[in-house]
Amino acid sequence: MNIKLNSGREIYLESIWQHQTYRSLISGIPNDEMNQSYIENNMRDALEKMNAECTYLVPPIFLELENIDKSIEEYKDAIRLPYITCFAQFESSVLDGDERSHGSWLTIVWYQDDYSMPIDDVVLEHIKLIDWESKAEGFEL
Repeated sequence: MNIKLNSGREIYLESIWQHQTYRSLISGIPNDEMNQSYIENNMRDALEKMNAECTYLVPPIFLELENIDKSIEEYKDAIRLPYITCFAQFESSVLDGDERSHGSWLTIVWYQDDYSMPIDDVVLEHIKLIDWESKAEGFEL
């Protein structure tokens, strides 16, 4: 899969990893604190699984939980991330002014309610806005 960024740079999907966002949730209801912890853990996992040195988070859209009575005290802060966590390594040509590298790459983390492919339209539009020159890093073969 190739994506043309708004800057004109073309990036391509090298690898992708996906899992259910709340796969390890045994009990309880997601809330902001829990979701922030999930995001931090997923950012670390993305670095490890993709053997990356830099990651970029597409800011997630938090969603209301269905069938939750928010008048119950323990559920008043209930909110969820989209159901599927995705992280993918994208590659492109050499960064501007980088004469040592052979290409550039960036691991991007995002959330959507269905497994990709395709990448959710809102996420894809955000990816197209990424300033590749400042977020990606060069690599040598």
